[in-house]
Amino acid sequence: MAKPKIIEEWELFISILNNHGLYPELEDVAEHYEISMTTLKRWIKDYESFRLKTDRSERKKHKLQKVHSRDKSRLYAAIPNADDTSHLGGPGGYCVTSALFGARPNRHVIEAMKIYARRNKAKCVVLPSQYGTTYKLNKATNEYELVTGLPNYITKDPDLTVVYAEMQDSVELSPKVAINTQRLEPTLDQPLSRLEAIGGKQTQIFAHPKMDMRAVAVDNIGTPKLLICTGAITYPDRYKESKKARVARERHCWGFVYIHVNEDGTFHYRQILSNELGEFYDIDGVFYTPKGAKKQKQAVDSLVMADLHNGATDPVCLYLTFCKGGVVDTLKPQWIHLHDSFNGHSVSEHDKKDKRVMSLKAARGLLNVETELQQLLDRYRWMMKMSPSSTKFKVIPSNHCEWLDRWLNSDDPLSSYKQWLSRLEYAKVVETYGKLVRIVEEYQKEHPHSELGAMPIYMLAHMTTAERKRFIFLERDDDSLHPIGAADPIKMDMHGDMGSKGSRGSVAQFARASMRTFTGHAHTPVINGTAWQVGTSTGRERYVKGLCDWLNTHGLVFKNGQRQMFNIIDGTFSENSIRVLPEDCPKDMANIAI
Repeated sequence: MAKPKIIEEWELFISILNNHGLYPELEDVAEHYEISMTTLKRWIKDYESFRLKTDRSERKKHKLQKVHSRDKSRLYAAIPNADDTSHLGGPGGYCVTSALFGARPNRHVIEAMKIYARRNKAKCVVLPSQYGTTYKLNKATNEYELVTGLPNYITKDPDLTVVYAEMQDSVELSPKVAINTQRLEPTLDQPLSRLEAIGGKQTQIFAHPKMDMRAVAVDNIGTPKLLICTGAITYPDRYKESKKARVARERHCWGFVYIHVNEDGTFHYRQILSNELGEFYDIDGVFYTPKGAKKQKQAVDSLVMADLHNGATDPVCLYLTFCKGGVVDTLKPQWIHLHDSFNGHSVSEHDKKDKRVMSLKAARGLLNVETELQQLLDRYRWMMKMSPSSTKFKVIPSNHCEWLDRWLNSDDPLSSYKQWLSRLEYAKVVETYGKLVRIVEEYQKEHPHSELGAMPIYMLAHMTTAERKRFIFLERDDDSLHPIGAADPIKMDMHGDMGSKGSRGSVAQFARASMRTFTGHAHTPVINGTAWQVGTSTGRERYVKGLCDWLNTHGLVFKNGQRQMFNIIDGTFSENSIRVLPEDCPKDMANIAI
């Protein structure tokens, strides 16, 4: 029988052996040392096997000195150049990344990150990552030593602060966000799985070479808790040879998380994805390299707007996106992708049986289909007016936009309106129904192979030639790959409601695809490997009950193919952006949907 591994707490074993068989006393030992009974029994069994297979002199050679599991002073001595972390926390910027023990550092990414930190007055924090056991016992010196450790290029750099898990459990940057030192195996495919309970309601940043992110519902209102992975600054050359490791190498992300903590404890964060040469953009359009930083005039290829739901849109989110000094005015994207731009409150099947909601809609004039379509057309025109003339729009096929088609093709589309509308209002709905049917039939005669829905057909019929050049309405199976002509483009034509072969869509399914995707639909921002999902441009809607993880989160695609997501928090989209208050928004921005 092979010898069991050397146990750290020899004194604990002596206590166990002296009380062997007396379970009440063993329970006291377990409580005192905070060890489970299962672990104690297993250790007893391992030690008995060791004692029977070796003689007294052999056991004496392996005997350890007294080392209490809670006394970490000897572990500290094993960490070379352990950094003082007392300066971390409080308002300011932080660049947080991970480094794998024993792996080669990517000096390009490190130097570019340091330039980014200096430009943004931020502190660089490195979290070590490691397979299995971090420390081993040197039998010759009877001291603990790091298994491999980080390279001197990282540990001896005065601009980098290395935070070891053995020295502290986490670094609290504010009551709302913390850097968590929980070790995650670098090859985990879902590194954030089952971590929701860690840190309570506080956003947690974890060291992992993937750059995943997920939102966790912790309250009925307010900002959800976020779980964020950092990316890495070391090469993935320490991964073991296995299928799991091969997949991990493919999903390895260069970069870091930038987080800016405000005086009130709120924060903005962005996951900065770099290429292997240390080149990346940030939300301000500045291009960073290991040699410096330079502002670019046309940095952004596409803005992926969070689900619009016109009529139910949060006015601050919408106005900040398009106002002077806002998102579009600052970034000047070549393309803007719109998800669920048509809300469909006038034709919603979900509300037909709800008498209270139908009565409120009728009283507020929300059951007039053409009125809702005209309001959306006006919103499109306002977006074009507020955007650079070179910016074009792509409307992504989505479930809300297709509600109009379901209404037109239903067996009795007008019956649900008759009891709620006056005779005159009902006549207008009947007239709108006939007009829509006629417009759709005429378009289908001219374009017999088109599968375009009724909503985009109505828009095209009422747009000018110049407007039609700027607005592109996609069909379900159209491909929209950005940046156009890139070697590794992002598939951006899927809303997220429909998956493979017409199945129900999900981020998990898109993550298994062979290419990068950008979707919407769920109103919750998610990063799962290659699959990214934006949030919503609305507030909490009527039909949402209980805990909510929705967030106003837009996505960006830069011209080099790099991606980034950012949140609109308290009327700002970054730590340096303008702030929009509800009273600053035009009156026609008000949320009118129920």
